[in-house]
Amino acid sequence: MLTPFSVQQLPQVSGNKPESKSSGWSWSCSPVARTMKETEEQLLLVSRENQMLKIKLEATREAGVQALRSASQKLYENYQTRSEELEKSHENEKQQIQTYHLQQEEKLQQSSKTTSRIAEGIREKCTHIAEMEKRVQRMEEEKKTLIEKKMSLEKMLQQMMSRNEDAKRCLDLQRQISTLREQICHLQWVIQAQHHGLRSVIQEAEELNNELRSQDKKIEDLTEKLSALEAQNKELKDRVEFWSGQPKAKVSKAVWTDTPRDFGASPYLMLTRLRKQES
Repeated sequence: MLTPFSVQQLPQVSGNKPESKSSGWSWSCSPVARTMKETEEQLLLVSRENQMLKIKLEATREAGVQALRSASQKLYENYQTRSEELEKSHENEKQQIQTYHLQQEEKLQQSSKTTSRIAEGIREKCTHIAEMEKRVQRMEEEKKTLIEKKMSLEKMLQQMMSRNEDAKRCLDLQRQISTLREQICHLQWVIQAQHHGLRSVIQEAEELNNELRSQDKKIEDLTEKLSALEAQNKELKDRVEFWSGQPKAKVSKAVWTDTPRDFGASPYLMLTRLRKQES
């Protein structure tokens, strides 16, 4: 059995060296060696391109993430701005409606007071008219009584004068008749004045009635406006509550969901695919 030391000390055959050189040269010049060398060079090139593609892919994906994140942030800010503007606009409109509502309520209260005052004035006018009518009626009755008395005295005077009775008594009857005429004339003037005053009071009552109808129409219109304002105010309140209760949007991070078809493939597989595409 030979030891390792004894093997190393064995003499080499001089004929082996030319044979070794010849076999190495033939191997390096063979088609298989050239093919493998070309393959290795192509693999190296593909590997470098693959690295570059990976770098570009990462850069593109990062740029896409940043662009998507920036766009999401911008959309979120626009949404927030628009939401705040709408909420502020709704609040301002709500305040304006409430202010206008209060103004209309004050007008309605004022109109109600005016209506009550006019109605009271109409009642007073009606009472005054009734009193004046009664007064005129009493005067007319008194006038009728005076006229009847005057006619009775005039008839009596005629009878006395036809019988040539006492002149003193006839003169007394004439004075009574004259007094009655004066009373009747004065009463007639008072009655005419009462009629004139009665017509004025009736006209004033009619004007108050017209004003009362106008106030009633105004109250009706104000009531309708208040009902519409209350409905509009409720609608705005619901809209403000809706916008105030909306959940705040969150900016989501971009996620790469589509993996490239050749990402993670080995250089040999990529080279095979390239050759299939070329062929």
